[in-house]
Amino acid sequence: MDIQEIFSVQLTRLPYTTKFKMISNAQAFLYVAASVTARGAAGLIGVNVKIDGTVLAASVVYANEPASSRPTVAMIVKIPNPTVGEHELTLEATTQITMTGPLDYACGTIFYQGMSVDPFIWRFSGKVPQYTKFKSPMSGKAVLYLAGSAYIKTPQVCGLSVVMDGNVVAKTQMLPGIGNSHFALPPIFVPVQLKPKMYDIGVSTTIGEMLSDDNDNYEIGILF
Repeated sequence: MDIQEIFSVQLTRLPYTTKFKMISNAQAFLYVAASVTARGAAGLIGVNVKIDGTVLAASVVYANEPASSRPTVAMIVKIPNPTVGEHELTLEATTQITMTGPLDYACGTIFYQGMSVDPFIWRFSGKVPQYTKFKSPMSGKAVLYLAGSAYIKTPQVCGLSVVMDGNVVAKTQMLPGIGNSHFALPPIFVPVQLKPKMYDIGVSTTIGEMLSDDNDNYEIGILF
């Protein structure tokens, strides 16, 4: 798997547009992480991600405190019809209360996948735990990705885990500084050993009395 960083910037304004050159025609996936600020009211904030004018996905988080800067839930999305050459990427505000401030940043990376099969990518919102199924097309190591958000009544160490066939295979955790305020946990990439079979997979809490609701978003990805 080839990896190409395409931007890493202080996000001083929206929309933000940059040019980049793809280095391969192989199947490609874009990873975007960002932080933004809530303008004047609580609500959903984030960035829509566009390549060559087409919106691919939105990276969002719920902000409880106006004028607060916070990371969005990072995302991985398939790039349609990847072609070698120059392309244009744009980040634009997802909602009217989304703005940027002096503490906001964004980065983007492309993963070129060697295998021709599509990865497993599952996005959902709401309370956890939640589970689904996926079929691995291969035997060997793959890369598992997890990103998500939640909140907690009293600040304490808390975290999320990915569970496959009843076994915890990945964890992310943090100590939020504010109670009853939604936050995005650090996204993680970890290797996992797979067999060519059907798996039960899901997201659950790891430690701490973590809570989630319809304002929380999650993504699990497995790149083969």
